[in-house]
Amino acid sequence: MPRLPLDRYDTPPHYVSALQAVIGQPTSTVYDPCYGRGNLDSLFARARRLYTNDLNPRVGSRWHFDAADPANWGVLGFDWC
Repeated sequence: MPRLPLDRYDTPPHYVSALQAVIGQPTSTVYDPCYGRGNLDSLFARARRLYTNDLNPRVGSRWHFDAADPANWGVLGFDWC
């Protein structure tokens, strides 16, 4: 499969439901390095802090760094991985 423009691969809602069944509702700090449409928002609704990033400048994430570029890994002061 060829790569999609801006590496856009949104998390399907049924994956979000399955993940929530396993980990529950996170209440600590959460890092979402590939925000996309924000499909994980419902899962992260109770997070104390939510840091969002997406390569695409048109989505509503807080930052737009390329999380795959090692030059950006230390920019925000935490490890995305």
